[in-house]
Parts: sequence; C-alpha cells; structure tokens
Amino acid sequence: MTRKTFYAILVSTSLIAGCYSGNNIDDRLNTERMKNFTLVASSPRKLITSEAVELYPSQIDRTFGNVSEVFLNRSYIELNTPSHIIIGRVSKMKMSNGYILILDDRISKSAFLFRENGDFLFEVGVQGQGPDEHDELIDIEFRDSRILLMDRGFRVSEYDLNNRFIARSEIPFFSHSMFLFEDGKMAFSNNTTGYGDLNYQIIFLEGPKISDRFLRNEGTAMSKYTSQPLTSNQSVHQDSFLFFQPWGVDIFQMSGDSVELRYKIVSDNQVPTFLLQEGRNLESRQHEYTFLFNWPILESQKHVLFRVLHKGAILTLIHDKSTNKFSGYNGISDDLLYGGVSDFPIYVKDNHFYIPLEVEQLYAVKKELSGVKDKKLLRELKSARPEVFRLLEGVNELSNPIIMKCEIR
Repeated sequence: MTRKTFYAILVSTSLIAGCYSGNNIDDRLNTERMKNFTLVASSPRKLITSEAVELYPSQIDRTFGNVSEVFLNRSYIELNTPSHIIIGRVSKMKMSNGYILILDDRISKSAFLFRENGDFLFEVGVQGQGPDEHDELIDIEFRDSRILLMDRGFRVSEYDLNNRFIARSEIPFFSHSMFLFEDGKMAFSNNTTGYGDLNYQIIFLEGPKISDRFLRNEGTAMSKYTSQPLTSNQSVHQDSFLFFQPWGVDIFQMSGDSVELRYKIVSDNQVPTFLLQEGRNLESRQHEYTFLFNWPILESQKHVLFRVLHKGAILTLIHDKSTNKFSGYNGISDDLLYGGVSDFPIYVKDNHFYIPLEVEQLYAVKKELSGVKDKKLLRELKSARPEVFRLLEGVNELSNPIIMKCEIR
C-alpha cells in the first residue's frame, strides 16, 4: 500500500463521517456551555501605531523565487517513526528545548513528539472520548515542558514530556488557533459572531474567566473566515504573538497588556464593510480586493514573511528588517529538489525557517531516476544536484515528511 492509497482510504472514510456528524458549529455554542464561563469586563487595549510599516503591494516588483537562491544554509530533518505510524502531512509544527512537536492533519489527525534530529518519541495522548483522551486535533502549542492540544470537542488537553496527561480545559467557542502566555493565560482566535460579548476576534481565557477582547467581528463573513493563525517566535516576540483579521490589511503584535500595529497594507481596493457584514458574494468577488491571505506570519531576527491576496494573485512578501525593503514572490520554483519544495515555510524558530517537503514527489523522482539507463547522465545529475540525491537515498513509498531547515536570503 502506498501513501496515496492509504490517504485515499482515510479521505473516503472521513467524508462519510463528515456527512453524519456535520453539525453547525454555532449550534454547539449554546447557553449550557456558557454557564461554565464568566465574561469579565476589561478596558480596551491601547493600540500602538508609531512603529507600523506601511506596504503598497502595487509598488512591489514580483518574481518566481528559486529555492536555491531564496532558502540558504539548508539542512534536513527526517521524521523517523515506527513502521505502524505513517504521517501524512506536517500542517503545523512547534519547537522547544530540543523537541519538535508536529500535527498531521492528513492521515493520523494526531500530534507527535520528536527530538530535534527527527528521532521519534511518541504520539501525544490518545484519540477518543474518554476522560484522558482527545478528539480530532486542530492546533498544538508547546511551552517549556508542557504540550497543549486543542481539539474539535472544544477542549485543550495538557501533557508532559513523558506523555502523561495533566489536565483538560474547556473552551466556550470553536477556534483554530491558540497561544499560551507565560502566566498560564491562553489567547484564542474566535469564530463566533452574534453571541454578545464573545463577538470578538481575540479572546483571553483564564480558567473560567473570558476577558480582554480585541477587534470586534464585523459580520457574517467574519464567522466563516476567522481563526487566522496566531504565530510567535519566542526569541523575537517573547510573550506575545502576531495576528491579523480575516479579509483585513493590518498585522498586530499582541501581548497580555498591549496591542501594536506592526504592518499596514495600503490599497485602494480593501474589502468594503458592507460585504463583510452581509457575507454574500464575497468569495466570488475576492479577486477584486487586497487583503492578508490565511498563512502564518513568520518573523525571525532578520525577516518577516507573510502573504497578501492582491487582485486575485497570492503574493508572498519577505521584509528585510535591516534594509526595510520588501521582496515579492508570485510563487516558488524548485530548481533544487525536482519539486520537493512546493511552498514557503510554515514555521520559524530563532533565525531558521522550516518547510515540509513533498515526499510523494521525491519518491516519484526516485522511481523515474531508477529507470535511467545512461550512467553518464546519472553521474552528471548527481554532480549537478548532490543535495537531492542524498535525500532520495532514504525515501520510499511510505516515507514520512522531511523538513527543510533553512535561512532566508
């Protein structure tokens, strides 16, 4: 059985299950659940705008970036697991104190802990409905010696580095992203509209207390497209995270007691308020507008990477903080690994960015190369691209994802 066959079987099973359990999220956010929480009034956070960088997408030159030129000082982390565990896709990852925590949203729908060199430690927790088990996972968070898993059952489960269950917290709303502050308070992006004081983009949760709301949802469209990624690089942001509103043009850095506007996309074709409020025809008309695309905002000491949908085209922007210049990319061209790199990084730690490679593509390349009979041609290919041939040695049809670690030019 190949990875693709295995994935197809799981997809068909999940589609059947989805038809059966496809309840409306708003139906689950009800009065009974809210009885467990207390809404605490809080004063509005002062918005700091003095350091904001303005960006004009129409004035940025764009090109297709070559992997070998954009991603430098490359190394690779092969995720090694027991034979009975197959990881379909690394959709999210976190790193801390020599560990890698990854979320597979394709096959296992679970989280796994590795050492930084890729050695497997364990699958975090157990899926199920029991008191110490978790539902299908949505987000992961890693802070010091604690692992937090957020699932579709409105719960956040906590484990230690020995995979021992510690505690579980209920959350009052559906979210796709969370952040854990050093004092134990958690921040969540919020999908809810039309539910009183929960009608905000960011909710802080401290035990049963809900407080510190920021950025009110505008209308129907917000409830369908919220939960933008809350992203943080601890060496850069310390105890804060980056965030943007759906269909918005502003990037904020948010801590427990302040909100700073970091970037402002300047355009004459922002999404009008009436479309956000009505929520109708927005998808069909999105190519007319400019707004931040749903992708993690990644900041290192030197660079900030984010995406903008500008008049129908996805533009990846890299800001060089030392020169205050932007590079714009319409896409990435893999001139290095024969298509193994299909997109930009999904995670950053310190000054290194991390990109999950397409192992299906690498295996297809390996099979094709195995059919080349011309030994001289093979020697020339190996000489021209030694990096990919070293990677291909360990790739097979059931290989787990490989993660490229790199710096950005």
